[in-house]
Amino acid sequence: MLFTQRARKILESHNPTKRPLFLLLSLQAVHTPLQPPKSYIYPYRDMTNVARRKFAAMVSTVDEAVRNVTYALRKYGYYKNSVII
Repeated sequence: MLFTQRARKILESHNPTKRPLFLLLSLQAVHTPLQPPKSYIYPYRDMTNVARRKFAAMVSTVDEAVRNVTYALRKYGYYKNSVII
Protein backbone atom coordinates (compact mmCIF):
# COMPACT_ATOMS: atom_id res chain seq x y z
CA MET A 1 0.00 0.00 0.00
CA LEU A 2 2.85 2.40 0.68
CA PHE A 3 4.15 2.13 -2.89
CA THR A 4 0.67 2.77 -4.27
CA GLN A 5 0.22 5.84 -2.07
CA ARG A 6 3.59 7.19 -3.18
CA ALA A 7 2.74 6.58 -6.85
CA ARG A 8 -0.51 8.48 -6.44
CA LYS A 9 1.31 11.42 -4.83
CA ILE A 10 3.82 11.50 -7.71
CA LEU A 11 0.98 11.52 -10.25
CA GLU A 12 -0.78 14.28 -8.34
CA SER A 13 2.27 16.55 -8.17
CA HIS A 14 3.65 16.02 -11.70
CA ASN A 15 2.31 17.97 -14.68
CA PRO A 16 1.74 15.57 -17.62
CA THR A 17 1.51 18.42 -20.16
CA LYS A 18 4.98 19.81 -19.38
CA ARG A 19 7.10 16.66 -19.58
CA PRO A 20 6.68 12.89 -19.72
CA LEU A 21 6.79 10.72 -16.65
CA PHE A 22 8.18 7.20 -16.28
CA LEU A 23 6.71 5.45 -13.27
CA LEU A 24 7.58 1.85 -12.46
CA LEU A 25 5.42 0.29 -9.79
CA SER A 26 6.39 -3.32 -9.13
CA LEU A 27 3.86 -5.01 -6.88
CA GLN A 28 5.41 -8.06 -5.23
CA ALA A 29 2.56 -8.68 -2.79
CA VAL A 30 1.64 -12.12 -4.10
CA HIS A 31 5.07 -13.58 -3.44
CA THR A 32 6.07 -15.18 -0.17
CA PRO A 33 6.07 -14.41 2.64
CA LEU A 34 2.36 -13.71 2.47
CA GLN A 35 1.34 -11.18 5.11
CA PRO A 36 -2.09 -9.90 4.17
CA PRO A 37 -3.84 -7.26 6.26
CA LYS A 38 -6.62 -8.81 8.34
CA SER A 39 -9.28 -6.78 6.57
CA TYR A 40 -8.39 -8.55 3.31
CA ILE A 41 -8.52 -12.03 4.86
CA TYR A 42 -12.08 -11.62 6.14
CA PRO A 43 -13.84 -12.07 2.75
CA TYR A 44 -12.06 -15.42 2.38
CA ARG A 45 -12.73 -16.66 5.91
CA ASP A 46 -14.63 -19.71 4.61
CA MET A 47 -11.56 -21.08 2.81
CA THR A 48 -10.24 -23.98 4.86
CA ASN A 49 -6.76 -23.92 3.33
CA VAL A 50 -4.93 -21.14 5.20
CA ALA A 51 -2.27 -20.70 2.50
CA ARG A 52 -4.94 -20.26 -0.21
CA ARG A 53 -6.82 -17.82 2.03
CA LYS A 54 -3.70 -15.69 2.48
CA PHE A 55 -2.91 -15.84 -1.24
CA ALA A 56 -6.46 -14.77 -2.15
CA ALA A 57 -6.21 -11.88 0.31
CA MET A 58 -2.90 -10.74 -1.18
CA VAL A 59 -4.32 -10.91 -4.72
CA SER A 60 -7.12 -8.65 -3.49
CA THR A 61 -4.57 -6.14 -2.21
CA VAL A 62 -2.87 -6.09 -5.61
CA ASP A 63 -6.25 -5.67 -7.35
CA GLU A 64 -7.01 -2.69 -5.14
CA ALA A 65 -3.57 -1.18 -5.75
CA VAL A 66 -3.96 -1.45 -9.53
CA ARG A 67 -7.45 0.03 -9.30
CA ASN A 68 -6.18 2.96 -7.20
CA VAL A 69 -3.28 3.73 -9.53
CA THR A 70 -5.51 3.42 -12.60
CA TYR A 71 -7.95 5.85 -11.00
CA ALA A 72 -5.11 8.30 -10.31
CA LEU A 73 -3.89 7.97 -13.91
CA ARG A 74 -7.36 8.93 -15.12
CA LYS A 75 -7.87 11.68 -12.54
CA TYR A 76 -4.59 13.47 -13.26
CA GLY A 77 -4.67 13.11 -17.06
CA TYR A 78 -2.12 10.36 -17.69
CA TYR A 79 -4.33 7.42 -18.62
CA LYS A 80 -4.77 8.03 -22.36
CA ASN A 81 -1.00 8.23 -22.84
CA SER A 82 0.02 5.36 -20.52
CA VAL A 83 1.26 1.83 -21.01
CA ILE A 84 0.20 -0.49 -18.19
CA ILE A 85 1.73 -3.95 -18.09
